[in-house]
Amino acid sequence: LSFNNITCIGTEALMNAIWGSKTLKQLRLDNNRIKDRGAQLVSVVLTSVELETLNIGFNKITYVGIKALMKTLSRNNSLRALTLSGISLDTAAAKTVAYMLAYNRKLEALFVDNCSVGFHAQRHISAGIISNKNINIYSLTGFRIAPLVVSLGFPSELEKLTNEQILEFCREMWLRPEQHETSGEDDVNLSNCDCLQSSGLINNQCSTSERSSGPVAPDSVV
Repeated sequence: LSFNNITCIGTEALMNAIWGSKTLKQLRLDNNRIKDRGAQLVSVVLTSVELETLNIGFNKITYVGIKALMKTLSRNNSLRALTLSGISLDTAAAKTVAYMLAYNRKLEALFVDNCSVGFHAQRHISAGIISNKNINIYSLTGFRIAPLVVSLGFPSELEKLTNEQILEFCREMWLRPEQHETSGEDDVNLSNCDCLQSSGLINNQCSTSERSSGPVAPDSVV
């Protein structure tokens, strides 16, 4: 349904038609005119349809529509890929995306290309990712996460990593808490992380205890 000049009125008719569908897995509404009302309608339908892919990119959606969508997705268990590319994400909108990322356990890919995401907005989104102990995301496009993660107090060695490597590091970081509690250690030795071994950025003297005050609780990201 991309490039179909669909308005919020058309979106409402579509959402009524697919409500409760047990077979629909992908919905592509990019490059239309659904606006905030359309995004709100999509957010409601997500409670009844187990979509795995949603693309609403390049629509004139503001903070209002993004907030409604992110609130629903924060507790969604089916969506795997979300595209917001082409939608301007200011700091306020980025905070809602960060909130979703801090709580969502199933999303694997987030595309935010051409979203005019400023530094503070990028930082909120990055904080949302690293604060989620159940993070499942493997891919994020639109900006580099590594410098932002370092700015949140993580070791400078991470700055050279790709987004995929940073996301892998975050997943590994949260997978090890029981191991450290058992050993009585509070640190996660970065030399044990596969993403650092594969990139050659090993520093045995470096651990996550070097963080100053990176977010831990999801509530701290917004």
